[in-house]
Amino acid sequence: MGNKVYEYATEFFTALDSAATTESVNGKTVRVFRGSIVEIYESLNVSRSYYSEVRHGLITSECITILQQGVRGSQSIVLLHRPPVEGSFNSAKDIALTRPDEAAILSQTVNDLRRLIGSVNIVDALVSIEQRFARLEDRITQIEHQIQIKGE
Repeated sequence: MGNKVYEYATEFFTALDSAATTESVNGKTVRVFRGSIVEIYESLNVSRSYYSEVRHGLITSECITILQQGVRGSQSIVLLHRPPVEGSFNSAKDIALTRPDEAAILSQTVNDLRRLIGSVNIVDALVSIEQRFARLEDRITQIEHQIQIKGE
């Protein structure tokens, strides 16, 4: 690990943190960055060749967790846990990634479901489906009964 990678990681974390907001997820206060992490990195005027190692070092050192990787048209969502510490900062590329914070993932999943479902009341929709299903069953029973009468 080079000293430059640690220095760039510290600058990158600080830039992410200054653009982050404090949010409460299941009673836990967390710092969350939403936006383009590449734009933040590029704003530091650091060589792009260090980006992967810096990003990976922040993840493997448990400084950040990327909940959602941004792509064209969607933002990245990054949990900021703690700034890098030189003695424990690890930029080695062969270390397994850490698991994302489960509460934050659950929160993001709920938000995504809300966006997908919109204003649909699921309970009312299920009641309506059940009522329609019951009417269909009743109608099938009536038809079966009529067929049985005609067959006698």
